[in-house]
Amino acid sequence: MFSFPNVGTLAALARSSPHLHIRLYNPTFDEAHTQPLQWAAGIVCCYFRCNQRMHDKLLLVDGRVGIVGGRNYENRYFGWDPSLDYLDRDVLLAGPVARIMRRSFDVFWHNPRALPLPRLRDVNQSLRATGAEG
Repeated sequence: MFSFPNVGTLAALARSSPHLHIRLYNPTFDEAHTQPLQWAAGIVCCYFRCNQRMHDKLLLVDGRVGIVGGRNYENRYFGWDPSLDYLDRDVLLAGPVARIMRRSFDVFWHNPRALPLPRLRDVNQSLRATGAEG
């Protein structure tokens, strides 16, 4: 289960370029932002889906070079937070293994639970409010 509180930011990203595509995997009730009561209802009605999340970190360039690892992409994970020191590692890979990385990515990207931003109800509502296609 995932929640992104700034729906306006997601709507802005959705309309920023026809070449930028973002999907959220397994959003609660098909919305980007999950309110506290929705979290509770999601656990009660959809408990079997709560632990089905996409936590992979994969950067693939032109299907030829990739980086995988456990690091989240936030300043505190790069040793820039003096109160907490994460020791995650990443691996740079190139060659035929990049095809395997691409297939792994495609499994999640094309999964029915990976919803494009305009298909999320709250993002779609924001897009319509600004006159963008939703």
